[in-house]
Amino acid sequence: MEKIVSLAVEASFSALEVAMGAIRPYQCGERTVKEVEIKIDRTLVTQVDREAALVARATLRARLGEEVDFLIEDLDGSSQPSKKRFWLFGDLLDGTNAFVCGLPTSTVGIGVYDSEVRELVAATIGEPATGRIWTATKGEGSFLFTPGGERRKLKTWDGTLEKPTVFLDVSHGFTRGDRIILLDEQMEALFSWLARPFKVLMPGSNLLQQALVAMGGEGCVGAVMTAKGGNWDAIGVLLALEAGGAAKAFRVSEGRQMEEKNPLDVDAYDILIVGNNEKTVNTIAGFFVQLF
Repeated sequence: MEKIVSLAVEASFSALEVAMGAIRPYQCGERTVKEVEIKIDRTLVTQVDREAALVARATLRARLGEEVDFLIEDLDGSSQPSKKRFWLFGDLLDGTNAFVCGLPTSTVGIGVYDSEVRELVAATIGEPATGRIWTATKGEGSFLFTPGGERRKLKTWDGTLEKPTVFLDVSHGFTRGDRIILLDEQMEALFSWLARPFKVLMPGSNLLQQALVAMGGEGCVGAVMTAKGGNWDAIGVLLALEAGGAAKAFRVSEGRQMEEKNPLDVDAYDILIVGNNEKTVNTIAGFFVQLF
């Protein structure tokens, strides 16, 4: 792997630790969220999103200089910022709705994208409430770093349960820009279909649910992303794949057809399914085919 990727992963780890430190006082009730706005895609943004993003970007810039470029949600928009080979994109408060409700499930994440091969090559995700950090580099496996300093290699769950658990990001339809991804009626149907073979949980953070699939908890078999606000929302796919899992990704075409894409080309699709194995992913993908 390119040396710059290793440096970017180290810088991402440091940037997430700083961002988590900025977020944690609000989660603990020591500070109060004073500004909540609704973005054009109907998701929320607060002053805490921007505070965390600013300190993280400052850390990244200090560590990496001009070697790579950055694309940070709520600071830089959602388009590729330059023609440099490697660029970092991140969401420094994924799960803002859960956050403003007082839930501890929000996460922070930074991915490294290789524009030459058009693939995600590294991902780091942190959980401010617990201090857990998950990280993966392509070809090198997925790992959990605990607050106590333990480093543990991850493996997706391979057990058997009558009704295992799948995570879903939202319960409503989603429009990205001027493109309708899923209608409310389609999400209602999807939820109904998922609930037959699976227990469905909604933690409120795409990055958390992808990391949990990689972590391989008892009965944790899949995560579905339908409301992609930016490339940062899909970086946990690398964690799952490097932990032995599987994934499928789809773009909704102008003709309202599902076009399958490379799950590691996070710039190419709208919907992501990650799972503990191919069987789980194919089962969930089959439900989506019925929606269109």
